[in-house]
Amino acid sequence: MVAEALVEYDELFQRFRFVHLQLIHRSIGLGSESLKGRSVRALKRRPSRPLFPELWEIRHQMTDSWGAQYGRVRDSIGGH
Repeated sequence: MVAEALVEYDELFQRFRFVHLQLIHRSIGLGSESLKGRSVRALKRRPSRPLFPELWEIRHQMTDSWGAQYGRVRDSIGGH
């Protein structure tokens, strides 16, 4: 239950980052400097980076394992 709650938190935080980036894009543009003097481009790199990559990787492994039990063998969705 704890791992599932952390994955949900991670997903929600990634959504927040994406929405925040869209807000910046709409309000000041992605090519400008933020109010704190940092490039807005730094925000573009962050939305896809999970907080708990290990938990996502475990989910990929579980999915691959379940698929193998049913005779479905394919390339791993975890990229490994």
